[in-house]
Amino acid sequence: MTYKKNKYTNWYYAIIENAKKLNRSKKDGYFESHHIIPKSLGGSNDVENLVLLTSKEHYIVHLLLTKMVQSKNDLIKMSWALHRMVFSRTSTSRAYEHNRKKHSKFLKNVFHPERNKDLKYRQKLSDIVTGHWEDNDERRKKTSKIFSESQSKRKKEDPNKYYDEQIKRASKGGQAFKLKHSKRLEYKGAVYIGWSELQKATGVSKGLYKKYYLNGIDPESRIGKNGPVPKSNDVV
Repeated sequence: MTYKKNKYTNWYYAIIENAKKLNRSKKDGYFESHHIIPKSLGGSNDVENLVLLTSKEHYIVHLLLTKMVQSKNDLIKMSWALHRMVFSRTSTSRAYEHNRKKHSKFLKNVFHPERNKDLKYRQKLSDIVTGHWEDNDERRKKTSKIFSESQSKRKKEDPNKYYDEQIKRASKGGQAFKLKHSKRLEYKGAVYIGWSELQKATGVSKGLYKKYYLNGIDPESRIGKNGPVPKSNDVV
């Protein structure tokens, strides 16, 4: 892996070399393991590629990495790594605000709305993400296990609440599907979503709607009635 030749790269390796000289051990205090060449950039889990850093040093080197990489693709990887580090642990409010703004600015530059309108670009991103998951059985199994354990824990803690939430979600999902796929039916100036809603609100069934209303005849006189339509001189 080749980094840019700049001051940030020099600072990065100065921190790494200093940490190595101290010959640290996790038994001596709190340290975090850092991949000198990040795994996403081709680094390995070999001892030679690992160093123990303080949490402050670990944050700094990840910040430096965003200024050292050569390609835009590597910049995206290192920016996401920094983002995960900052927002997956406790941070000061000032650091949180600073990095939140920094990451937001980065996303706006990389994932610009105009670019996202490009169907080829969107499909390419989709293929990358899909392929990443398809090729990583371990990750999919781990994610599935975490989700399953989380659901089981919530179910045990409060079964009634858990099942109520499931019913609400299912209901919302059904409503969303209905809104998206059901037929819109105009009846006397109002619009109803689907045949069941029309009949529930007006009493007009699908058959009455098609047979009478669509032919310009008011179907209300036939609601709830079967058989042939009476002659004009008969009592309805």
